[in-house]
Amino acid sequence: MERKGLTDEPMPRNLTKTTWQRLGRRDLGKLVALAAVGALGSKSRASAQDAGCPTTGESAYDAALKRGALLAAVRYDFSPFGSLNTEGQPEGFGVDIAAEFAKRLGVKVQYVASTAATRIPLLTGGHVDVGVEVPTISVQRQQVIDFTFPYYWDSTVPLFRKDSPFTNIQQMKPPHKVGISRGNVDADHVRALVPDVIIVEYPDLAAGVLALKQGLVDATTITANTGKVRVEENPDLKLGDPFFQDMYGITFRQNDSRWRNWLEFTLQTMWVEGLFQSLYKKWLNAPPDFTIWSGGPARLQPGIEKWDGKV
Repeated sequence: MERKGLTDEPMPRNLTKTTWQRLGRRDLGKLVALAAVGALGSKSRASAQDAGCPTTGESAYDAALKRGALLAAVRYDFSPFGSLNTEGQPEGFGVDIAAEFAKRLGVKVQYVASTAATRIPLLTGGHVDVGVEVPTISVQRQQVIDFTFPYYWDSTVPLFRKDSPFTNIQQMKPPHKVGISRGNVDADHVRALVPDVIIVEYPDLAAGVLALKQGLVDATTITANTGKVRVEENPDLKLGDPFFQDMYGITFRQNDSRWRNWLEFTLQTMWVEGLFQSLYKKWLNAPPDFTIWSGGPARLQPGIEKWDGKV
């Protein structure tokens, strides 16, 4: 079925929809090994159905303390922000930030896998307390969920096969196709540059990358830092020219100012301590070229140095 500028995804060979959601940062060709992730159990990985978060009334801050666990939505397919290691455990920058949140709350952390398509339902359905990944702060999303201030900036780039003659997203005119994850705002950015572009939706980034490798689409979109990891792991791919500079926030349910304050104050405290910068460099191989809260000059929220950890 085709819609205006949008098609249903052609199924990548040897990959079921269930397996799509299991692919992590490792070589996409190792389908059998990665599919086995679904059979691995872990105390640090929670089921969304068992989360038991409140959807109204009680702050997520109080709910996490009462439960004794922080339920954090993280990516399993978006290295270096979040992926599964060879033992099937989550790792990455967002994963470490979530773990630090739990540590400072004095509770354990439980991770719930998130994608561009599921990140909002996980929150609105009460399945997680917080999303620690890379959602663009958009007006449409803020009508249903809330964000902290931007805590991460990155460029959006096209990902091509290495033997492709293309170098930028503007070249993706019909009949060429661009694969994009469902729920990703990249579709709007691409359409702004190529109004008649043919976009093929996939359930997550891993499926889109595999479709690209198999020739089902001519490009997919990705953040620059994650794209570097994909190219390192897949030498048959290459990055194109950046076409959008984006900023991302940590997500939580609407109308929870108590939780927002704690998250934002804690992020800034981690910055004052140098921990934020250390984790960033650990996973992105370079110090951040921004300051959280202000984004530009080295300034934090006035008074943060005196915060006592209470909200």
